[in-house]
Amino acid sequence: MDWFIYNLVGDVLTHYWYKVQCNFFGYVKNKKQKGIVTNALLRAHDISDTNVLPCPNGEDIAFVASINHLGKVWTIHAPTLK
Repeated sequence: MDWFIYNLVGDVLTHYWYKVQCNFFGYVKNKKQKGIVTNALLRAHDISDTNVLPCPNGEDIAFVASINHLGKVWTIHAPTLK
């Protein structure tokens, strides 16, 4: 019962009020941007762990080898919350 109340108050209620505010203020979702982000996330799941190398200096950087183009390496910076 505690789990149910916790999820109801924490997750469900938050989403409900978000939708109410969106409807009240006339917010329209950007479907094109949502599609780009969704496709990027789906493609990121295809990257194997062997293609990802964390920075050896302990920084919040990872080097990711491209799956499609051999020899191409992307530098990914982890977002930091301040």
